[in-house]
Amino acid sequence: MVTRSSRPAVAEALGTPARGAGSDLLLGLLAGVLAAWAAVAAGGLTTRWLVYFVAAAVLGAAVVLTTDRERFLSALFLLSLQVGAAYRIGYGKAGTDGIAIPVCFVTAMLLIAWWAATGELSRKGGVRWFGTLGVPIVVMFSMSVLSLLFTTERFAGIAMMANDVELYAMFWIAINLVRSDEDLDRVVRLLFVTLATQSVVYYLESALARTFTPEGDIIPLSPTIPRPGGTVATNPAGFASFVIPLIIIALSRFSLAKPGRRLWLGVVAAMGTIAVGLTFTRAAWGGLAMALTIFFAVGSKRGMVSRSSVAAVAAAVVIAGAAFGPGMYRRHVEEQSFDTAGQTRWGLILIAFRVIAAHPVVGVGPGAYGQVYKQYVPYWLPDQWMFTVHNEYVLRAAETGIVGGLALILLILLGLRQAWRLTAAPGFATKTTALGWGSGLFYLSWQMLWVPWRGFEYNALFWLFLGLMEAAALFPGNRRRSTVPAVAP
Repeated sequence: MVTRSSRPAVAEALGTPARGAGSDLLLGLLAGVLAAWAAVAAGGLTTRWLVYFVAAAVLGAAVVLTTDRERFLSALFLLSLQVGAAYRIGYGKAGTDGIAIPVCFVTAMLLIAWWAATGELSRKGGVRWFGTLGVPIVVMFSMSVLSLLFTTERFAGIAMMANDVELYAMFWIAINLVRSDEDLDRVVRLLFVTLATQSVVYYLESALARTFTPEGDIIPLSPTIPRPGGTVATNPAGFASFVIPLIIIALSRFSLAKPGRRLWLGVVAAMGTIAVGLTFTRAAWGGLAMALTIFFAVGSKRGMVSRSSVAAVAAAVVIAGAAFGPGMYRRHVEEQSFDTAGQTRWGLILIAFRVIAAHPVVGVGPGAYGQVYKQYVPYWLPDQWMFTVHNEYVLRAAETGIVGGLALILLILLGLRQAWRLTAAPGFATKTTALGWGSGLFYLSWQMLWVPWRGFEYNALFWLFLGLMEAAALFPGNRRRSTVPAVAP
């Protein structure tokens, strides 16, 4: 007999089809496929977009047939976070990529529409909006709106504002989606599915020296040291930003889980760690090492990490370093040394400082930095590589003013504080997720020092976990602090 608790995470999340619906399903799928062909022909779109129309038809049929539609739609949303595809309005206009509508935002809106139509959130206790992160979120949005009013790059600003609204939707869904430790456990299990999936994708892309995007693009990579981005990014730094928090959360669960559940948690964490090794990204490797140090320090203090777990992870890190070290050295020698990379980034930061000095209050406009920064290049940097500044904090300050940049820092600090507090919660899912996410958030704050951190998929995961932790803080059992380690159910 298969019980609900023994069903796989994905199967449990999707719900059960209604009886006697086979003929309706076939008719629905047929109609959807025909409609997809018609849409492709009428819109003059490339055939690859047929895949998304057909997927929409299948989705529609599944929503109609499943008995637990909220569970199905939330699972669909969580699993779609790894699909780096978007429909873009005005692509190329004003030198931008247009106003993007990502796949995961579409699935998010389906879930929101279901909640609105059924009044489900009212029955669960009402709609939540911000939690303890309200101040930095409101300040960030306010500064973006104010900056938009004064920018000369209006379309770029509108596109960036749309992006910010979509990211807030990830936070809003998360804070309203989970109402108990069991809800959080289900969400994390589904995200582990994405970690395993992305790891396999990364192995294939590395072996083939190609990045395959869900939009149908094939990007050739260096055959010597291929550094793909999975389906969540087109670069290895973006991939690492997506998977490293999930890896550390898996390790956190591994430390407290029952022996029967440790195997698959260890396998998932190992898969992700190997994929991060294949990125050959210095910031990712160094940041992961620092995040693991914090993970062990806080986990040991809370009594959540055993000595055997520390020894196992330390051994795995040494083995990984020995396996991937030669590749990193080859990249250091053949591509760009650390000193050269640091000097190049510092030159980009100096340009950004000149932008901030000229526009300290409202910046140059959200999303407008790439269009205007060349006007601020000093004459004494004639050989500087030209690109958007590789530092998200400086970039946000340049675009939305110094207050906007400080609001991002405050958001991260409050998120870290929330995570560390929840490591004392009694619930297994809450405290293990909090420990892993707090360490992962430290990694992300480090990664933001080295890149323009603007890819949607890993930003979506960032905002999702901020919302999950805000929701977890509202669980009745988490309002009181506990130092007793929870045991996996």
